[in-house]
Parts: sequence; C-alpha cells; structure tokens
Amino acid sequence: MRQALRVFSLALVLGCAVGCGGPFAERMERGNLFASHGRWDEAAAEYEQALALNPNNQEARERLWMAKRSQASARVVRAQGLLQKGDARGAMAIAHEAAWLDPYNADARRIIAEASVRVLDQAEHLLGAGRAREALELTGEVLRSLPADARARSLDTAAREHIAAAAYARAEAFNQEGRLGNALLELAAAVQVMPNYRDVPAVMGELKRSLREQVTYTALVKPFTGDRSAADLAPGVGAARLRQALGPELPLAVVESEEQVDASAVGVRVTGGVSGYAFRHDQSTTPRSCMYVCGYSTVANPDHAAAETDLTNARMRLSPAETEVSQARSEVSRSERDVESAQRAVERAQREVESARADLERCRSRRPSGPPKPDREPRPDDPARCSSQESAVERELSRLRSEEERLAGPERRLTEARGRFSNAEGRLSVIQEDITVAASRLDRTPRTIQVARNCSHGYVVNVHAVHAMMTVTVSAAGLHDGAVILDQDARLYEQRNQDETFPAQPGRCDEVANGDPLDLPAEIELKHALLTKAVGGVRDQILFTYDRYRQQLLASADREHAAGARDEAVERYARYLLLGRVSVEERARLVALLASEKGITPAAVSDAL
Repeated sequence: MRQALRVFSLALVLGCAVGCGGPFAERMERGNLFASHGRWDEAAAEYEQALALNPNNQEARERLWMAKRSQASARVVRAQGLLQKGDARGAMAIAHEAAWLDPYNADARRIIAEASVRVLDQAEHLLGAGRAREALELTGEVLRSLPADARARSLDTAAREHIAAAAYARAEAFNQEGRLGNALLELAAAVQVMPNYRDVPAVMGELKRSLREQVTYTALVKPFTGDRSAADLAPGVGAARLRQALGPELPLAVVESEEQVDASAVGVRVTGGVSGYAFRHDQSTTPRSCMYVCGYSTVANPDHAAAETDLTNARMRLSPAETEVSQARSEVSRSERDVESAQRAVERAQREVESARADLERCRSRRPSGPPKPDREPRPDDPARCSSQESAVERELSRLRSEEERLAGPERRLTEARGRFSNAEGRLSVIQEDITVAASRLDRTPRTIQVARNCSHGYVVNVHAVHAMMTVTVSAAGLHDGAVILDQDARLYEQRNQDETFPAQPGRCDEVANGDPLDLPAEIELKHALLTKAVGGVRDQILFTYDRYRQQLLASADREHAAGARDEAVERYARYLLLGRVSVEERARLVALLASEKGITPAAVSDAL
C-alpha cells in the first residue's frame, strides 16, 4: 500500500502541467504539491475546487479519485491501529470515513465488520448494566455504517424501549407528585426515542391541558360601581368585556363571582368604579369667505392686439426679403454671363489648339519637292523640320490652360450666388408663411372679450364640538392573601369629536352651493368609545399583575436552579414558559436550559411546551 502511495506521488510530481494558468491551474498545482508530500486531505480539497471550476476536466476528476483512494488508504491504516489497541468504536468511525471516500476499499469494510461486532458487544453489556443511553449511542454508530445489521437494529430497539420505559416511569412518578411540567418533559424524552411509545402522545396532550389549568391566572373582576353620572357606564367595564379583550391565548381567566374561583387558584381581585362622567356639546361660529363669479365685463382682447403686432412685424420683414431675393437673382444673372463669356474664351482656345495641331500634322506628313538645298531646308527626317508648328501648339495649349483657370473663378462665384439666392428664397417663403398664419390668427381673434368679475361671498360656519370624559379607578389585590398590588389607580378617559356645518347657498361659491351637513357622533356613541378605552386600560392593568406573577415565578425558578434543586427549577421554568409573553431570546435560553437538564433536544422541549 505504501509503495502504491509513493508511485502515485511520483506520478503527480512528474505529471505534465495542467492548463495555461488561472485559478484552475493554481488549484491543480497546489493539489499536486500536497499530494507529493502525502497530504491527501488537502490535495483532495484542492482537486475538488479545481473540478468545481472546470467540471468536465478528466485529469482533475482522475486525480481527485486517486486522492480519495489515498485518503481512504491512510484512514484504513489508522483504523487498523486503533482496532489493534482495542478502540473498536474509534476504528469503526475512521473506517466508515474510509468506506465513504472509497466504496471499493475491502480493508475498510473488513474493519467496519470486525469493529461493529466489538462495539455491539459493548452496547449489549451497557444495556445489561442499565446504561441504555450509552448503548443507544453505540448502536447508532453501528447503524450509520451498517444500516441493515440485524443485531444492531435489535439492540437499538431494545435500548430505545428501555429509555422510553424509564422516561415513562419517571413521568408517572412526577405526575403523582403533581409536578406536571417535569412529567411532560419526561414524556417528551420518551417520544424523542420512540415517537409512538404506548399512549404517550395522548397523555402529553392531557398533561399539557392540566398543567395549563394549574398555571392559569385568575382575575376576579367584581362589578364596577358608578356614581350618579356614570351609573349606566359602570356595567360596561365588566368581566365579559375584559374576557373578550384579553382573548383565549393566555392562561388567564376572567371571572365575576367568588364561586368561580378555585381555592388553589393564583390571581388577582379587581375592584373599581366609574365616576365623573361629563358630556359637553359646544357650538361656535366662525366667519369664512370665498370668491365667485358675479358678472362679466367687455374689454379689449389683448390677444387681438398681439395678433395685429405679429402681422405687422411679418409684413415689415417681407420687403427686405423680396429685395434680397431680387439682388441675389441679379447676382446669379451676372455670374451666369461671366461664366458664359469665360466658356466662350475656353472654346476659342480649344479651336486654336485644334488648328495648331492640324498644322503640325500637315507639316509632319508633307515631303519637300525637289532636291534639298544645303543649309536652307532640313531633311524629311530632321526633327527641327516642324518646330514652328510645334511651338504654335504649345502656345495654344498654354493659352487654353489659362482660359480654363480663368473659368474656375466665375463658376465659383456663380455657385455662391445661386446658394445665396436659394437661401434668400427660403427666408422669403418663411416670411410669407408667417404673414399667412398671422393674418389667419388675426381673422379668428375677436377685438373684445368677456371677462368674469369675481366677488367675495361671506358666510358663517357653525362649529360643533362634543367632548365626553370619565374617570375609572382600579384597585387590585392578591386573590387570597389580599396583598395590595394597585391602590385606587385612577385614570381619565376622554373622547373628542368636532365637525362644521353651514346651509346650502346656491348661486355663490361652489364649495358652499350644497352646504355641509353636521356629522357628529351621538352621546351614546361617545360613551361606547369611552368604554372601549376604559376596558383596554383595565385589561392592561390586569396584564400588569399577570406579568408580576410571571416574573415572581421566574425568579423562584432561578433561585431553585441556583440552589441545585433541579426538578423544582425545571417545574417552575416549564410553568413560566406556558404562561407566554416571553421574548424570543428568553424563550430560546430557557428551552436550551430545560433540554440540557432533561437530556433531550430543544425541539423536543418546544414541542412539549
């Protein structure tokens, strides 16, 4: 095996470079480096990263496979050593890792099989000694590697039944002692290992209902008294409305008679009264004003004067524009005549060139008659024989080029003149269009218009204000001991509404045409609103005493826990959580504490409570 590892390491070191740089190549190079030093875990991690960057790279896939085989082989060596030292549990765990890395590693499977027998022997011994939880941990480890092992499954079931039975027995004992919180959590421990053990689910539901009844806080609300002003309001602040305001979510019962109070109940006795009810309906007036159209006046139309001005201005621009067009047209005519004159000069020069060329051709084609005269005439093949004609051609060509150059000036001036003429015509066309538009606008615009006259309209608004108030006094004392919690706590409740009204006044401003009817609640509606506020206030005062009870229970649980009275502390913590109104953070802390005390998961505690 070690020889194979060395061969693989050498192959990695001598292998060809992968890629041409970049993250993929860097990962492969780091993997090769780790592999060359036998650090297979790091090498496999780098190859996995490289394969994630390039999932289709066959070389990365093969090297990862070889690295995992090497990881498995190294773990097999460690597992074999632990097995030889008698640590079957550790050997099985490491061999399980090896089998996961290399499912074809026969040595890993052999060690798992051999170690599992020894681990199950330990589990069986622990189970016989009454240490079922430790046995369950061992059977769980075996089943993780060998889920179909019959002996492991049998011992696992036996351990679970033993744990569930013990928890069930403890729950029954706690139930007999009246510690229903502990009993509930013990049943949660049973359910955690065996969800359908005996009648645990049903018993848990019944226990939770009983425990909720035990921790229920009772508020005995005696009928509120009322003075002469509030005699009809006092019954509205009663147990029925308070029960509705508090709702069924909390274990908080609101009753109205002594017969409904259990001797063992914890709670508060609430008494109170309603007084000082007063209702006022005040009226006042306030002047308002608005603007409305009260007639029309005929005035000069400013738009007509503006239209006249626009037409006059447009017509004033017409004459200069027409003059500009006329001048531009004359300039174009002059330029055209100059171009024609220059073109005729060019044509004459062209004819002179053609004539000179014809003379030259005749000279070159003519042969002299008679014998040549020495020193008088050149011979037929003498180049100087037609020199005068050639000079004439050159002169005429030069004159032609001069005439063509002179033609360029008039042509340029003609182009420029035509451009100015076109622009002048365009401006003239725009001005003519402006005149047409301005004349049309003037024709459509009347000389005079009707202008609305705005008048001020004064009117009176009647302001109605209603105001109802009453004072609610609440006292609260311990349900049985009479300890004062609230002593004549008086609170003032008020309800105010206001509205405006005025009669319809047609023919004036739009906002007063239809009037504004009065929309005020009746006195009975204000009383109802006052009662709703008062009930909410008394509800909050009851919740204040309820929270006081909760905090006292939590403080006592903390004291018991600090004193080492675990069962009593658990009981009180469980009851405290059932009372609700606990922050998320506080609940998580207490659930974790109860889970630790009972050896179960926080999820099991949350499900139970």
